[in-house]
Amino acid sequence: MRDAHIVYDNFVDTVAKNRGLMVSEVKDMADGSMVLGDEAKNLHLIDAIGGIDEVTAYLSDTIGSTPRICFE
Repeated sequence: MRDAHIVYDNFVDTVAKNRGLMVSEVKDMADGSMVLGDEAKNLHLIDAIGGIDEVTAYLSDTIGSTPRICFE
């Protein structure tokens, strides 16, 4: 159980740091349940909602070349 708490704390800290949220805000949300796209966007957990085409375009812009998508 100790290891699960360590992983949980690392997850909460990382999300808070990378999303510009307070640790207490993330802890309030991090209960193991799912968050659907619109709600995740409203909670600042994601920047945008999209599918494979949007991800491919984002990665192409970010890395400067066409990514190879692998479904294996």
